Amino acid sequence: LAYDANRGRWAYTAPASYASLAALNTDYQDGTYSFTVNAVPVNLALACSTPLPASPQISGGTWSGGALQVNAGSEFVLTFSPFSDRVGSNRIEFNISVSGVDVFRRTTFDGATVSFVIPAGTLTAGNTYSANVAFFNLSTLDTTTIPGANGGAGFGTRVSFSIAATAAGVVPAITSASTATATATPSTTIACVA
Repeated sequence: LAYDANRGRWAYTAPASYASLAALNTDYQDGTYSFTVNAVPVNLALACSTPLPASPQISGGTWSGGALQVNAGSEFVLTFSPFSDRVGSNRIEFNISVSGVDVFRRTTFDGATVSFVIPAGTLTAGNTYSANVAFFNLSTLDTTTIPGANGGAGFGTRVSFSIAATAAGVVPAITSASTATATATPSTTIACVA
């Protein structure tokens, strides 16, 4: 468990990607995983029966050179596939980073969310950013052990893609009109979110 100052949270994420849910379950079996956060014990139950969500897909927008083109001077609505296989508690995360530092991050526990708004001025024209949208099904969501913080254990999938920030009026040559998709590589996240 480590504190991620960039994201403002304590988190433990499995150190490897897994080729299958069965392989993931071999390393992270059903049970209670215990952490100590600022001298407070936190116990999170992980259940292998928690289904692995389908990987998100980004829809719409203009894609060029493998990157989603976003006008840095205008608000942009990033739209993604519905989290249709959500169960129980769930979480959707979206982040944009450059050189490993988040410049924009949103997290919601509303599994019906299908978009996030990137405000005008968030991105700098000429920069290329790394972005991720992730779906998590949680077997445990603890909102009481640490006041003002959420802790959760479960399984998640994510899609990673690039965003190229353009200046107003710059129209890139369109090389594809596809959506961003990724194979659902199982990962597990066990996190105490501050």
